Amino acid sequence: QAVHDIVSRVAKVSLRKAQAKPNGVAYLRPKPRREKVSVVREDEIFAVRYPPLERLVAGTDLNDWEARSQLVGYIEKIGVHRALEQAGVKPGDTVRIGSTEMEWQ
Repeated sequence: QAVHDIVSRVAKVSLRKAQAKPNGVAYLRPKPRREKVSVVREDEIFAVRYPPLERLVAGTDLNDWEARSQLVGYIEKIGVHRALEQAGVKPGDTVRIGSTEMEWQ
């Protein structure tokens, strides 16, 4: 009985938030989850926390100049440079994104 009550309540909530298409079929439109870039200082390392970037860095061949160039463009676009500078990073400091460490220049 309790499960039936929960399912009934969820169905009502979903229908209230649903929008109807012209053919009368209801659909839900999820809102995108906006994650923010954060920088955490761990001893002498500046750790960047942003899961999409961590996945991208893990899958990027950092020995390939073109891949690195695209990665730097993305990093600038999402505000990592600004976040690192606000955290106090200086040239020569170590920056970690996921499990990859690099020297800040």
